[in-house]
Amino acid sequence: MAKQVAVVLASIALLFEHADMDTSWDVRAPLLRLSVAAGESASLICRSPPPGNISWFREYANSFPTEIKNTKRTTTDSKGTLHFSYVQRNDTGGFKCGVSEVSLVTFGSKVNMTVLTSTDKSMDAKPKVMFHSGAIKGELGEDIKLECIFSGRPLPNISWRHSNVVLESAGRVLVSHSSVVITNVTEADRGIYTCTGENASGTAAATVTVDVPQTDRTDVSNTGGAVAIAVGAIVLGLGAFLLGILLWRKMKTERKQKNRLSSAEQQEIEDFVVKNDLVDQNILKI
Repeated sequence: MAKQVAVVLASIALLFEHADMDTSWDVRAPLLRLSVAAGESASLICRSPPPGNISWFREYANSFPTEIKNTKRTTTDSKGTLHFSYVQRNDTGGFKCGVSEVSLVTFGSKVNMTVLTSTDKSMDAKPKVMFHSGAIKGELGEDIKLECIFSGRPLPNISWRHSNVVLESAGRVLVSHSSVVITNVTEADRGIYTCTGENASGTAAATVTVDVPQTDRTDVSNTGGAVAIAVGAIVLGLGAFLLGILLWRKMKTERKQKNRLSSAEQQEIEDFVVKNDLVDQNILKI
C-alpha cells in the first residue's frame, strides 16, 4: 500500500515538474524564458500553432488566462506574433498564444517574460520597425489588411500614405494606428503604401506594396465582340420576321382584292346569261 501511495505521489510531482509544458497542441515546445529591460521592445512568437485565429493571453494565478487586446503598445500581427512597443515592469509574467476555433480555444506553450529594471534613466527610444506586411497580392473585390508595427518610447504616432497621399478612414478604407484595412479592392488600390512611425526621439518608415491584377482587356474585348455579334444576329432575325409579316399582309390584301374582282366578273357573266335567256325567250314567242 505504501509503495502504491509513493508511486502516486511521484506521478503528481512529475506533473507539477512539467506544468509549464502545455499539451494542447500536437507539436509541443518547451517553456521559453525571456528577460527584457524596461523600456525596450519585445516580440513573443507563437510556436507551431495549428490553423486558426491566433490571440495572446496573460496568465494570472487561480484564474483563466486573460486575452491581450491590441493597443498602441501591444499588437498581435497577422502571423501571430505578439509585439510590445516597449515593456513595463508589470509585464513580468506568463504568456500563452491561443488558437480559436468556433467557441473553443486551445493554448500553446508558455512564455515567461521577466522585465528588468532599466539602467537608462530616460528610457526614451526612437521608433524602429518591428513588423510590416511587405508585399500583398489582392484579388478584385476581396478585403486586404496592411500592417506596420513600431517600437519606441514614447509610443510613436503612425501615419499612412498611398502614392504620397495621406490616408484617412473613408469609404472602403479603415485606418487604425498600425493597420489599414481596404474592403472590396479595386485596381485603384494598387501601388506603394508608406507607413511612418514618429516620436520625439526620431522617425522610422517602411513600405507595403499592394498588387491587384489588371482586368484582362483581351477577354473584355472578345466578350464585347461576342455580345455585338449576338445583338446583330437578334436584330437581323427580328428584321426578317417583321419583313415576313409585311409580305404576308401584302399578299393577303392582294388576294382579297383579287377575290373582289373575280366576284364582279362572275356577276357580269350571270347578268349576261340572264339577259341572253330573255332574248331567246322573246324570239321563241315571235
